[in-house]
Order: sequence, then structure tokens, then C-alpha cells
Amino acid sequence: MSSWMNMLNDMDETDAQAGDFQPLPDGWYEAITSGSTEKENKSGQGHHINVTYTIVGENYAGRKVFGNFNVDNPKPTAQQIGLGELKRMMLAGGLEKISDVSDLDDLTLWIKVGRDKKDAEKNVIKAFRSTAPDAEPAKPIAKAAAKPEPAASSVPARKPWSKK
Repeated sequence: MSSWMNMLNDMDETDAQAGDFQPLPDGWYEAITSGSTEKENKSGQGHHINVTYTIVGENYAGRKVFGNFNVDNPKPTAQQIGLGELKRMMLAGGLEKISDVSDLDDLTLWIKVGRDKKDAEKNVIKAFRSTAPDAEPAKPIAKAAAKPEPAASSVPARKPWSKK
């Protein structure tokens, strides 16, 4: 009997379910990017970039979420959306420009994970940010607008209760 058969026979139900990954619950997760590749799309008329996000931290560490950016498409709107999402991901990871797709690897950022509208068993990335969701960047405190001084008038103001 081969070694993998021995391992299989020794495995109990708990061990068997350890690799059974349900979709991640909706929410924000810290992640590191890897495996960034550019691929031709199904129609052969454009390209997309695939990025793998590996969750880090206490909950769900090691779990992976996959993202796709439509960067070259005959439909200008689809291309603009894809490029915009990619730029938001880059900025969240502290990257302003790239010279190669591999520049997208090893970025640490926060991803907002949700469910795919067409397949509830599939996670999708809804948003990106550079800081933890509870570490909102400090907003500048708006100075109270100074009330303008009433203009001096030679005519005294009439009180509403007084007669003409």
C-alpha cells in the first residue's frame, strides 16, 4: 500500500474538512498580494490581470481571495472600470506606478470582501484601503466660520412687534 493510501486511511472527518473552504464572511481583511499575471481574455481581444490576495492576521490567515482587473478591452467602459479598480488597489498598497505586472506582488493592504452577485459561494473584492477599517484617517477639523459683523446702518432696525 502506498504512503498516500495510509494517510488517507488514517484521516478522520475533521482532517478531511480542514481543506473545505466556505466563502469568507463579508468584511475587511488585511492581505498581501502575490501571483500577479497578465492573461489574454476569453475572446482574445483584450487582457486582464489576475492577483492573489493572501489573508494575514488572526482570523482566516492563509486564506486566499482572487481578483481580476480588466485592463485592455474593446469596450472603453469595461477598460476604464478595470484600470480604475487596479489603480485603487495599487494606491492602497502604497504603489503609484508600475513598470511590470510583478510590481503588484508583495503589497500589504486591506480588502473588503463580499459575495459575487451571480454566485453566493464565491468571494469578490469590493474595495481597497491602506489602513485598517477602524483606523480612519484623521479628518481636519473645520474651523467655525466667523459670523460676519452686522453692517452699521443709519436706519435703525425695526422690531417685528413695533407699529409702523
